[in-house]
Formats: sequence, C-alpha cells, structure tokens
Amino acid sequence: MSARADELLKSLEMSKTMRGRVENLLIPILHTGEASMDMIAVKLGLSRQTLFRKLKAEGITFEKVLDELRHKLALHYLNGKKVPVNQTGLFGRVLGAGCVLARVQALDRIKPTHFHPG
Repeated sequence: MSARADELLKSLEMSKTMRGRVENLLIPILHTGEASMDMIAVKLGLSRQTLFRKLKAEGITFEKVLDELRHKLALHYLNGKKVPVNQTGLFGRVLGAGCVLARVQALDRIKPTHFHPG
C-alpha cells in the first residue's frame, strides 16, 4: 500500500478511540486558540467528567492530547518550511500561545533535534 493509504487507515483507526475523536474535533478549531475540554465534551455529547474518564481509560488527558496535537502541528509548520512574518500570530495561536509564557512553554517542549537547517 502507498504511504497515503497507510496514513488514511491509521486515521480511521484513531477515529474509533476517544483520543482520535477528540483530535478530529480539535484540528479545525485549534487555530482559534479557544479549544477547551468543555467545548469538545459538548460536541461529543458528553459531560466534562465523562470525557475525562474516557480519556483516562485510554491512558491520556485532554491537556496531553491538546499539547501533542499542537506539537505535531508546530513540527509540520517548521519542518523545512518558512513561516511568513504575517503568519506568526496564527502560528502562536496554533501552539495555544495566548501569552508569551505559553509560547515559551510550548516551544520548550519541542526539542531542537526536530528542526532541520533551512
């Protein structure tokens, strides 16, 4: 199978897990900076506590799902790509950087080995 087909199969499998369902709902709203556990729970038709328990049963927290998704997107943006100056605000929102401290904390979690010289 092609790499794209493998990626689609993996995506389908992930959508069956609570984590995958949460990620699928987070991706379209991540750039708004307003992604919250409460918002995702409502979209799933669950209470916040039920979402918490279901994610915990999969060995993950909402914050960890959100953080790892931001990390993946940051790597996607930075992996050999140049981000135009006029899009740095969007990049900050994708990282969940509502303030300077959040940006520093998000970027600190990305190890320098992930960056490739341009």
